[in-house]
Amino acid sequence: LPTVILEAIASKCPVISTDCRGVKEIFPVPYDYLVPCKDTNKLSERINNLLNLDLISINKIVELNYDNVCEKFLLDDTAMHWLKLYKEVVNAPK
Repeated sequence: LPTVILEAIASKCPVISTDCRGVKEIFPVPYDYLVPCKDTNKLSERINNLLNLDLISINKIVELNYDNVCEKFLLDDTAMHWLKLYKEVVNAPK
């Protein structure tokens, strides 16, 4: 899981990313600023698009990402998920 993207979103920065492993799970669906890996033309297009947006539109994207991350990655929920996995491994038949 690319934590640098989570940190950027938590800092309320607009984020553009390539669709490398673990990234698509972070963003809401659909997300216009997630581009295929190695598609430099699409990446450039999305960067230019974001740079040309007005502040209200940028803030909407930032808030959507922030709310989505807060919902998906709450500390208590994440901790409970890891505890459940740990218990399944410990209690698995050998």
